[in-house]
Amino acid sequence: MDVIFWELAANDLNKDLRPSAQEELTRAILELPNQPQLIYANFIFGKQMRQRSCKTSEDTGGKVLAPYYDVPSLSMKAALCDQVQNGPIEDLIAYDENHPSATVHAMMEVYLRIFILEHLERVLTRFDSFFSSLNNDTMEEERLPSVDFLQTTIKDIPKPFYNDTFITHAQCWSALLPQYGSGTYLVPITSKGWQAVALTGAVNMNRTDMKKCWITSKEGNIIVFPLEIKPYKNLTCTVAVSTLTCDVCGAVTVYIDNEINKAVIVNSKFGVKVTHSHIIATDVTPGKHNITVKTINNGFFQLAAVMTAFNTSIPSTPQSDALTELPQNNTVNFQTLTQSKPTQNETIHFADTNTVNMTAHLIDKHL
Repeated sequence: MDVIFWELAANDLNKDLRPSAQEELTRAILELPNQPQLIYANFIFGKQMRQRSCKTSEDTGGKVLAPYYDVPSLSMKAALCDQVQNGPIEDLIAYDENHPSATVHAMMEVYLRIFILEHLERVLTRFDSFFSSLNNDTMEEERLPSVDFLQTTIKDIPKPFYNDTFITHAQCWSALLPQYGSGTYLVPITSKGWQAVALTGAVNMNRTDMKKCWITSKEGNIIVFPLEIKPYKNLTCTVAVSTLTCDVCGAVTVYIDNEINKAVIVNSKFGVKVTHSHIIATDVTPGKHNITVKTINNGFFQLAAVMTAFNTSIPSTPQSDALTELPQNNTVNFQTLTQSKPTQNETIHFADTNTVNMTAHLIDKHL
């Protein structure tokens, strides 16, 4: 992949904690060998809008992480907050009351197109200027752009801003159907009373990712999955499971191999339908293992994924002093956007009712 769009609104906001998950995944993407361009697409949680609130995960760290990691960030909060607080909101909220509506997603699509096309045009202009400066007499091999000129510059990733640890070399076995042939499907070697079920109904009928999970509902049902954890240096790893919560969901015990005495209880009863991750074991040696999940009461249990990763400790605390080093925001009018050339990390505000906040430093930052 060349570009990764990350839609987010409420996950770290719901936790009311430092945005550790957002920072960990951001770092994992920036460390990928092909260096895809990450773009945050920030929405507003439907239930927040219903309460006339514009609070999003941007407020719990997202606005800090974007400039700190040099990630462009588009904000529906900047676009819609005035309307959310003072105007009609029915067209902004999806029927499930959790998600923004199709109208809001269409707005984000328009902003992304404008943003990317603006930067592509800027890159092409720079190439045209370079080649136009060369005439036939100087079109010699040594005058052509060097590989270094055309190549993306590999930047060192700064130390974590919020996290005391960061994960690396993660693996995931998912019950969600892999997209475009990628991913590892979560397949059991033993199953009693569990089924792989596609989530349908009013809440999920608008999804296109064919969302599935392993589901059971009776006490004593058991399922076992094989894992083959790839080694990394001489480190041991952490194993976690991901569940889908609900207000009538039950609990399970989960353990690695035959270590029943180290079983962890995972309770998936929660008033909101969200994905929760639970650490099952630490200090697990890479290699082949089995992970066992067994229900301990009646009630739905929905298993979405099993994950492993290596934790590398970093003595770090939130760098409040680093805030003073973040770029200052500037604003430009939408009508002058195509004439002006915003500098790196500047904030752009579209000047109509559909305002969008973005950090303008996409492709041309590498040239």
